[in-house]
Amino acid sequence: MKIVIIGVGSHVFAPGVIMDFMTEIDTEGCTLALVDLDSNNLELMKSYAERLALDEGRSVMIETSMDWQQVLPGADYVISCAAIQGHRRWLMDYHFLKERKLDQGYSGECGGLSGLMYALRSIHLLMDIARSMEIYCPDALLLNVTNPLPRVTFAVNAFTKIACYGFCNAAHQGATGYELLAQTVGRRVDEIDVVTAGLNHFAWLLSIHDRRTQEDLMPGIIDYTRTSQADPDLRYLFEEYEAIGVSGASHMCDYLSKQKVRNHFTLDVAPFHGSEQVRQARVDLLSAIARGRVDWRQNGPAHAWEKPIKLIKARELKATLHMDMLNLQNRGYVSNLPESHIVEVPARIVEGLIQGVAVGHLPEKVATICRQISDTHVMLAKGAVYQDRELIKAAAKMDPSVGLVDSSTLDVMLDLQQDITGY
Repeated sequence: MKIVIIGVGSHVFAPGVIMDFMTEIDTEGCTLALVDLDSNNLELMKSYAERLALDEGRSVMIETSMDWQQVLPGADYVISCAAIQGHRRWLMDYHFLKERKLDQGYSGECGGLSGLMYALRSIHLLMDIARSMEIYCPDALLLNVTNPLPRVTFAVNAFTKIACYGFCNAAHQGATGYELLAQTVGRRVDEIDVVTAGLNHFAWLLSIHDRRTQEDLMPGIIDYTRTSQADPDLRYLFEEYEAIGVSGASHMCDYLSKQKVRNHFTLDVAPFHGSEQVRQARVDLLSAIARGRVDWRQNGPAHAWEKPIKLIKARELKATLHMDMLNLQNRGYVSNLPESHIVEVPARIVEGLIQGVAVGHLPEKVATICRQISDTHVMLAKGAVYQDRELIKAAAKMDPSVGLVDSSTLDVMLDLQQDITGY
């Protein structure tokens, strides 16, 4: 088995997925190929992976390359956690929007003009990866962590022959599961059964029960959401849509009109998990682990919140696995959202097959806003793939988080990113 990780310079995601690989997979005869455009990142992550393999007694071939085409041949799984000049390009959008006093929510990752530009860059990258996969490893799965997740995942599935699944556990709001929901109802994570569904970074609580007694715990969640202790924007979401949002207020409000949602507006922080100082601290830790100066089992990075390695393990062993959430094409899993659009629903892996779990209807008000957001994702993906500015502008006009923006403003933003996107 061969796994390729593209974007190992992501020092938040990559160390956790490498740790999962080394501790959960029988690596005998496996190849792990690491890809990044930064040679220093490649050397660091190779050394980190080699240290984990040594400590775990794993036999594995570890390759590195700055060109994914060199390592794609023979790949069974390709994991993407890459962003093109993520922090630098985010700052370009941030300063552009701030100087023009555009009411966009400057820290936008999935919403606003900032999220739109981020999507165009990411779709351009992932389409290049997928088209290379069509040549070198056409049967491999693309397991995507690159944001904005639904837009990127839709583009690959709709416009290439590569099967792509999106991984993000934001709805858990905890490293091991639905920890926040469990705390709210006075239970442990292993004492509750939860179903959430919707869109990535915009998922909703459909049911929550005590695992042993089957007691319906939803009333307790609703009562808490109505109190002053609850996040005011989550309270707004409940009042507006008559449902409980579970992806975190800043994620969910990123998709909405900033005139309505004020609490998470203009957070002047890039959505890349920490400052330069935090990033350097992670690099120093990984370097210390690679040199054997820090015990990674005691003081190392956490296991990945997202679980592509668990999916890989289940497929390879033909085992049954339940996943609380996976982003995939809607095949009737959410009955009142469009077919083939990307939805976030529970999933099962059975005998190597990946299947979404049908959750029925979303509450109608939730479904209405999800359809509008999802239609925006599809329109933008088409505009990106076809390199059609008119489709991109149409997507911006549809987007509830963008508001009124004149065409010339969007043209300027597109021109500033043209060296990457090509349009």
